[in-house]
Amino acid sequence: MAGQSSKKEKKQLNEMEKYLKSSIFIISAIFLACFAYSMLFKGYELRRVDIIGFVVLSLINFILYHLIITLRNAFYINYIYDLLIVNLLVMLLVNLHWKFWFLYLIIPGYGFVKLAIYTFNYTKTIGQADPDEILQANQAPNSKKKVKIEKIRH
Repeated sequence: MAGQSSKKEKKQLNEMEKYLKSSIFIISAIFLACFAYSMLFKGYELRRVDIIGFVVLSLINFILYHLIITLRNAFYINYIYDLLIVNLLVMLLVNLHWKFWFLYLIIPGYGFVKLAIYTFNYTKTIGQADPDEILQANQAPNSKKKVKIEKIRH
């Protein structure tokens, strides 16, 4: 019974590795198959940009995969999963049109939206009293009255 949790953790890690490897491999194979179809049947020429794009996408997949495996218990692991999903989505859709590279703008765009919401919520409270201070100010006179009443009673 002593090694049950470590066995479960190893099994989950192996399943996660298998799932990630297979999804990355399948999407990379689809990318290469679509590219080969474009070259062979549509007369598309192989350009240096296409090779660099595939290498960059594959490198990002490799880095994100190893980050997920290494940091599997970190609190920000969901963001790394999101990055991998966006990268795999770009890898699939860039075969249809080159403008799908703009999906990478979602990530900084999401950060800017979160920052704008935080800034807006922060600035709309400027000039207003802190709710904690209001509660303390309201409780202070009541507590003094209670102390006086207790002194009178005793």
